[in-house]
Amino acid sequence: MSEADGEIEGRTRSFDGSDFVISKRRWAHILDRHSELAAMKALILGAASRPDEAFEDPRGSIHLVKSLEAGASDYLVLIQGRVGLKGY
Repeated sequence: MSEADGEIEGRTRSFDGSDFVISKRRWAHILDRHSELAAMKALILGAASRPDEAFEDPRGSIHLVKSLEAGASDYLVLIQGRVGLKGY
């Protein structure tokens, strides 16, 4: 989660006004584990901007939850770490 993570793949304003950034390195990491998200970058950035729920865990990371469908198991969960005013 540093400038060393490389070029920016995506950016939006998070629900709390901070800058939400996905670097190319982080995007590759996400796709390595969840290849089904390859065509969902806009949805992910939208979830960061307008989550249905947000909460902070004991380590200080913010979990952003977005319902994708009416079903109970169809949720997108983003875990946002912070460095200053930027979320990654």
